[in-house]
Amino acid sequence: MKTMITMLTCLFLSASAYSHGDHNHGDRITKCKKKTCTKDEIKSGVVEHVIPEFIGKKKIAASWTKAEFKSMEERKYGKKVEWVLVYYNATEKPKKQKLYVFVTGKGYLSGINHTGK
Repeated sequence: MKTMITMLTCLFLSASAYSHGDHNHGDRITKCKKKTCTKDEIKSGVVEHVIPEFIGKKKIAASWTKAEFKSMEERKYGKKVEWVLVYYNATEKPKKQKLYVFVTGKGYLSGINHTGK
């Protein structure tokens, strides 16, 4: 009986250690001073972390370090709200000149692409 209680306790504790919600498991690009990040915190996180990381992984060209910041807007995806930052790089082919970076309000990277979708 003692063994059974010990096993159940271990099972319960290990399961609860992995169960947590209300956050994204993407890379955190910035630490927010409050519960949600400011626009400036997110912008600096993209410039300092996301663009260099994707250049290092050879997912985007090195010329993106000199890209022009175009806009930042909030978009709703069902119940989720994300920031979408748009950068423009005139040295890229026309279909690849815009780079869209998706970031949660808590500073986690959701995605990056050239379509904005």
